[in-house]
Amino acid sequence: MSATLIGTLVIVFTDIRFFLTLLMFYALGSASTKYRYPIKLQRGIAEPAGGARGYANVFSNSLPALFFAINYGFYNYPAFSLAFVASVAAALGDTMASEIGKTSEKVYLITNFKRVPAGVSGGVSLKGEIAAIVGCSIVAIVAAIAGIIDPSGAAIVFIAGFIGVHIDSILGATLEQKGLLTNAGVNFFATLSAGLLCLLF
Repeated sequence: MSATLIGTLVIVFTDIRFFLTLLMFYALGSASTKYRYPIKLQRGIAEPAGGARGYANVFSNSLPALFFAINYGFYNYPAFSLAFVASVAAALGDTMASEIGKTSEKVYLITNFKRVPAGVSGGVSLKGEIAAIVGCSIVAIVAAIAGIIDPSGAAIVFIAGFIGVHIDSILGATLEQKGLLTNAGVNFFATLSAGLLCLLF
């Protein structure tokens, strides 16, 4: 229901292409959550309910995208379409990095690169980094093919989205570890930062 609400508002303020980009995040994000789910379940770091994502995850990852979509609908300023795509790229890149990275054996904390158990907030791994690159690339390429952004904009979106993924890791290793932010809060600020970076670029 929360995903439907967000998706409907995106269509109202933009068009079906923006909605399909967001829908792709929901689909691929859910698929990556189920990636090697038994292993994550055994380690005690799997998403509950068989990997189903809740409303908090939907809103934290989608509200920045909705914000940029509404602004694009009102002002028709191309930078807002870039920001929308970048926030979705960060959301998918982070979700794929997190869910696929949880199955890694070698995980390091992004702030000091010390070994940590898989699933620790702020942990990064080679497998997770590759997943983040794939996730950000998919969103940038699909948005460019759909005509939401141009090819040069796709490069900006990829860079901003990939930076956003690592802002998520840094916030997770610092503010979330200290209890100052929840995982949903970390996701919100990370995806928002990716869009804001596009506006700065």
